[in-house]
Amino acid sequence: TCCVARRPGYFYWNVYLLIFLITFIALTVYGVAPEYPHSRLQITCTLLLTSIMFRWSVSRLLPPVSYLTLLDKYTLISLVFISLNSIWHSIIGFLIRRMDISKTIDYYVLIIFTIVFIVYH
Repeated sequence: TCCVARRPGYFYWNVYLLIFLITFIALTVYGVAPEYPHSRLQITCTLLLTSIMFRWSVSRLLPPVSYLTLLDKYTLISLVFISLNSIWHSIIGFLIRRMDISKTIDYYVLIIFTIVFIVYH
């Protein structure tokens, strides 16, 4: 018999860690004032495109399989997380002109996204 095992250390340090950092940076966009949704969206869309290109380049290193691997699931959830942030930045750009409490709402959304990010990891 033959025992074969993959050593996942390379993927932990070179893939998971980088995806984690790209996704974490999406939370730092809340440091930009909600009055500048265009700046928030620009940064978030850049992070989204970076994640997509990183996923594409990593998928070329892996053998094609017909099911979602743990790495696929992790990157897809990270893409959804960044996309939801992008959608929120569009919404806050609309609300900031119409509501006085939009900064408070933005703060609570940051708390919710941070909790989701921490619980997921």
